[in-house]
Amino acid sequence: MVLLLILLSLFTTLSLSTRFTAALDTLSPNQTLADATNGTLVSPGESFELGFFSPLNSENRYVGIWFKQVSLQTPIWVANKDDPITDSSGVLKITPTGNVIITSDQANPIWSSNTTILSASPVLKLLDTGNLVVVDSNTGNYSWQSFDYPCDTLVPGMKLGWDLSKNQEWYLTAWNSLQGPSTGDYTYRVDPQGLPQLVLRQGSTIFYRSGPWDGVRFGGGPPLKQNTTVINPIFVYNTSFVYYTFLNNDGNIISRFVVNQSGLLQHLTWNRGSGEWVPVIALQADICDTYDLCGPYGICNTNDSPTCHCMDGFVPKFPVEWNRLDWTGGCVAKTELNCSVAAGFRRFSRLKLPDTSHFLVNRTEISRVDCEEACLKNCSCMGFAQTDISGCVVWSGELFDMREYNEGGQNLYVRVAASELGQEVAVKRLAKTSGQGLKEFKNEVIFISKLQHRNLVRLLGCCIHGEERIGYMSPEYAIDGLFSVKSDVFSFGVLVLEIVSGKKNRGFYHPDHDHNLLGHAWKLWNEGKPLNLVDTLMEGPIATPEMVRCIQMALLCVQDRPEDRPTMSAVLLMLDSENAILPPPKQPGFYTERFTPETDSSSTGIYPLASNEVTISMLHAR
Repeated sequence: MVLLLILLSLFTTLSLSTRFTAALDTLSPNQTLADATNGTLVSPGESFELGFFSPLNSENRYVGIWFKQVSLQTPIWVANKDDPITDSSGVLKITPTGNVIITSDQANPIWSSNTTILSASPVLKLLDTGNLVVVDSNTGNYSWQSFDYPCDTLVPGMKLGWDLSKNQEWYLTAWNSLQGPSTGDYTYRVDPQGLPQLVLRQGSTIFYRSGPWDGVRFGGGPPLKQNTTVINPIFVYNTSFVYYTFLNNDGNIISRFVVNQSGLLQHLTWNRGSGEWVPVIALQADICDTYDLCGPYGICNTNDSPTCHCMDGFVPKFPVEWNRLDWTGGCVAKTELNCSVAAGFRRFSRLKLPDTSHFLVNRTEISRVDCEEACLKNCSCMGFAQTDISGCVVWSGELFDMREYNEGGQNLYVRVAASELGQEVAVKRLAKTSGQGLKEFKNEVIFISKLQHRNLVRLLGCCIHGEERIGYMSPEYAIDGLFSVKSDVFSFGVLVLEIVSGKKNRGFYHPDHDHNLLGHAWKLWNEGKPLNLVDTLMEGPIATPEMVRCIQMALLCVQDRPEDRPTMSAVLLMLDSENAILPPPKQPGFYTERFTPETDSSSTGIYPLASNEVTISMLHAR
């Protein structure tokens, strides 16, 4: 009877000891956690549990952390993921200096935290966040934490990204299979170059790219309304940190983000009623999330058939393959771009911005026009955008991995040849339009990029005292009312000379010669006195180099031989570049000395007849 009582007392003591040990959230250097006794650590609020476990259909043993209140054991972190224990002899302990180790068969080292910061009184503690930490019981400082070494799962408070000050990275690595947590092929990381974005790779091959963070979400796509009741995404982007994290919006929610063994990226929440994990966000939602599906300058849109199309101003590089739905070759510009071709920008809206591997960011607050100017000055720059978190973003090299959304997205400005923007068409319309003033002219050149538009208006508005200075733009701004089918650029040059001088070509009179305005400008140019052409009533200070360049450009436009005259695209390039080297102009056409008894009512000068033959076109106001 006495022996029975002793045995009963001993059993009760052991049972109480086991239950007490199971409820521990800390482990001291004089304690061990043994697989053989099913010992675990449980966080104070019983949110997470740490212990030895075996994956599905596997006999290998690992030390891991899982959700305590989830019936389906779901590890969020595994210590010895690449070094399994093949039996139940595993033991977890912490050394007196704060190093966490796992051994088997009482001696064989399996895994170590390799803690480099020594602690005088360390303990191993499992927090309610799921973070396993080595904490100094006197100071409360952490010398090691599992959150610094993520596996395949992100839980609230964990970071995905970089501590730039320490050059420390937090990233996810998929399990190799459902049966084993060893390092798999897929990694999910923050690319901090340029605008930060999230990239899924299989080995070194990119499989998925989120697109850059726009201040609300990655990629700039339509908002995922279903996640607003589940999580609150947070992105930190400054000189010290670039990382993504999230919090649950409700304390009763259990959620996790995971990259699985197949490379699938999902945010899941635990459904207590059905007892299963339910996806609330699947990042690879459709075919357009396939990385670089449409090749360079191709845009993916799930509403299109076929899915890929070339950007406006571009055509398939390999048309036969493209028509066979092989889009890997992508697209090329209709008009080849180089440093000598006048260029502008076409806006594309609701886009996932291109891959950011080769771009620069100016984080200062600058205007869109200034951003455009910065890109235009670099002939290797192929596009730019403005974002709330970085200001001006400039891409060099080919643009790829873009998709178009039905809503959301961002604006991207892509460099194309000026001829693709319709400038020449716009100026031809101008030359053939009567009854329009400067305001109408500004509206007429809406196809010109803002920077070129600004320079062109600055030129044509050379300190004009209102529209009455040159009157309405009637056919008179061409040569004495005669308009040639080859004189679009020519007429533009005449218009510039009229604006600069404040005088009309028709009826121009000078007491020293019988040239018209073109002849007068040519004479002053040859005499080295081009600024004498400038109207003395011009408002404000005159920028001498700019004014000389305007006159020279105008004289190039009115050269006698049409083949010598520049295209309007070249004219825009001349206006756009502050350091453009312009060729010397040749003799203008329609400038010879003439005499006719007919005079202009607005001038006392002579109105000579041209000796050149021209084709007459009848112009009508629209």
